[in-house]
Amino acid sequence: GTGFSEVKYQEQLKNQLLTTYQHLISISTYSDQKHIEPFIERFTKWRENINEI
Repeated sequence: GTGFSEVKYQEQLKNQLLTTYQHLISISTYSDQKHIEPFIERFTKWRENINEI
């Protein structure tokens, strides 16, 4: 099975990733919009899925 420390580590990574994504989205400019749009969409869906767990 998965050890407690492994689960804890995965959770930390997940949170770091979410924070990084949010940062990238927040520093993106209007000209980045069309490139970053699919990325934001995926991120939003992913975050919703995580919150359901």
